[in-house]
Amino acid sequence: MGPFDYLLNQVDQALPAALRPLWHSPVGPRTIFFWAPTIKWAVVLAGIADMYHRPPESVAREQCAMLAITGLLWSRWAVQIKPRNYNYLAVNLTLFLSQAIQLYRSTLVKDNSVQTTEVNYERPWLLYWI
Repeated sequence: MGPFDYLLNQVDQALPAALRPLWHSPVGPRTIFFWAPTIKWAVVLAGIADMYHRPPESVAREQCAMLAITGLLWSRWAVQIKPRNYNYLAVNLTLFLSQAIQLYRSTLVKDNSVQTTEVNYERPWLLYWI
């Protein structure tokens, strides 16, 4: 028996009966299905913190778009797998929402900062060098 198995056995013995169903769940703390979404919350919290600390002008729009798309894709996957992983669904939906808001903020600032220039349509642009 390795150190990890020994640790799991010790936790099994010390765990109250009310928490054992969660501990032995297919998406419980003994599996990657618990720890992967739990750690991914750090990425989501960093994105939410950016909403308050980063000006919209400095937001990487392509990165926000890709993170929002992956959040939607993995949300769909979270309800298709068996057993359904609602922690994974929640983290990916929150990732999608936070990045969509960032993208919206950046788009508003970019659209408001675009200045219209007057274009001269008297002759084709190709002939300006003549």
